[in-house]
Amino acid sequence: MKKIIFSLVSLTSLLFFNCSSDDSNSTSSDGSILLDVAQNPIEETPINLQTLEKGITIPNAIVKTGTITPTGDISFAVDAKKQAALLGAGFSVELEVPNNYAGAFIQLKGDNGELSDNYFDVSNNRSFGFKNLNNQLATNIFTSKKTATKSLEDDTGAIEIEVEFDNTIPPGRFCYLVCIYDDQGNISEPTEVCVEVEAWGGNSNLVGKWIFEREEIILTDGIRTIRIGEEHDCFLNSATCNGVFIEERQCDITNSLIITFSENGTQKIDNNTTEGGFEFDDNFECIKATEINKISVQKGNWAYNEEENKLLIAIFEFSGTENGKPSGDNFEVGDSAGPGLFDSQVIKLTSSELVLKSENIEVSDTNGDIIDTTGFYYFKR
Repeated sequence: MKKIIFSLVSLTSLLFFNCSSDDSNSTSSDGSILLDVAQNPIEETPINLQTLEKGITIPNAIVKTGTITPTGDISFAVDAKKQAALLGAGFSVELEVPNNYAGAFIQLKGDNGELSDNYFDVSNNRSFGFKNLNNQLATNIFTSKKTATKSLEDDTGAIEIEVEFDNTIPPGRFCYLVCIYDDQGNISEPTEVCVEVEAWGGNSNLVGKWIFEREEIILTDGIRTIRIGEEHDCFLNSATCNGVFIEERQCDITNSLIITFSENGTQKIDNNTTEGGFEFDDNFECIKATEINKISVQKGNWAYNEEENKLLIAIFEFSGTENGKPSGDNFEVGDSAGPGLFDSQVIKLTSSELVLKSENIEVSDTNGDIIDTTGFYYFKR
């Protein structure tokens, strides 16, 4: 999954979670240390076709009955042939398509290989089921505001289709076929993609309270470190307040950020930030430049993808204050108005240190060259 952001509520049923068989260490592809974790067998269980058909929807898609027959040589690419999905949320179908793309067909495949009699017809209306939590809640768990979250919908020739689950879809595996059609009615050959629905929790080494300490960013001339309590994402902000034009340098500060992972697969994020901004009256007239203190508590669930060493976080509940004024919301399972999901690579995990990296973050240096964040560093209390 590319979205994070973090649209869900806590599931009431208990799921089975795996634990690490021992405390031995392994090495990830980049040489970092990761505590071993066993594969959860429940995630390897095939999900039967009837369960899939009842519990899966695609916003704004039309469900049709019949056989899909390829009719033309249309080239397209699927972002991943294997995907992870979250309970009560779903996953994204990400495609690279030609300019004359008009839509896609998605057909579910059962546990014994049989295809559904129905398929989804998703016309080119850019159906996006989940909002980006980074934008909505300004949570810097894996990214600061200045680091641009790159998504396929921003790319030429790329689309993203949201597939949503209700709470009847269990942990396990299934596959689907996807093909596209153009504005002349030509239909491509299908591509098969397999999905693993992650159980909540899954890595006992993550259980505990993790305190954010710093972010490190690779620059062309070295590594920039942003520590807790330090200014970041500074820029010149301007407004006309009481008839006077004001321009000043404003920055963000992460005062505290704590993530608590529980063994039952629930999580809580406590975040306290200060941002530069302007104060407005009830008529939306600017009064003055000011600092805005945001305090938030975000609750939901977490899962761990053992094959790819990825941490996935879902937000079900948000509450907080902005300069003392309360705000909040709850999100039902599969609610498309919810904020979304977080997806981050675990590049280091020891008994006391957790380092996360979001693969879909890109930042630019002063020359405009694309660089990358090395990680977001947390330490266990």
